[in-house]
Amino acid sequence: LSANVVPARVVTNCVYLTVEQIEEMRNYNLRSPESIEKFKEIWMREYNLKEHNFMYLDSMINTMEHARDIFIAGCLTGQRVSDYLRYNNDMIVVVNDVKFLIVKQVKTQKTVMIPLDKRVRDILDKYNGRMPDMCDSTLNDYIHIVCEVMGWTWTPNIDNLHRSPKGGNRFCDLVTSHTARRSFATNAYKAGVPLSSIIAITGHAREEGLRRYLKLNAAEKAVVAEKEMNGFIQ
Repeated sequence: LSANVVPARVVTNCVYLTVEQIEEMRNYNLRSPESIEKFKEIWMREYNLKEHNFMYLDSMINTMEHARDIFIAGCLTGQRVSDYLRYNNDMIVVVNDVKFLIVKQVKTQKTVMIPLDKRVRDILDKYNGRMPDMCDSTLNDYIHIVCEVMGWTWTPNIDNLHRSPKGGNRFCDLVTSHTARRSFATNAYKAGVPLSSIIAITGHAREEGLRRYLKLNAAEKAVVAEKEMNGFIQ
């Protein structure tokens, strides 16, 4: 492929955002002149346009920012996109002076209680107590663009990544709305949160299923193992 040809996207569940990447995305200025010019460049390429007047550019940039904020909320709460798109203030409850999001999952009909991260609270406050109205397909379209605007264009080094002979494998192409749920579970496990506690939030049926769901490379698995063996290995 020439330097100007961007490979097609591949659907995969093999990537997640680290804690540091979540913070980088959360704090990234999507409204800077550089970000807006990059957005326009990506949009033209994505839709194979030779020219475009961007009459609705302000609205498009708003949508990009909304997608970023919704996705961040998903990364911090561990739910499926069908659930985190619905977050609103009516889901907030207080138990022993601690705020939780109480969510009845669309797919499983399970009810889970999620400790309310301050960053999620800030996002809800930003949008007057309710996530911006957006469908899953639009979220996916724009979250790809957000990641590329940020320069996340490398090919990830992931064990057993299934590669398509016709598709691209840039990190920005591999991130989807479901990456948020995987990011939460993987980061919580890396931080030493017991699987039982993660399951209480994600709603997975069994620990075995959650273990298969987590995405750690060999080095990350080694770090987790070292934490779990603390007191056993001298």
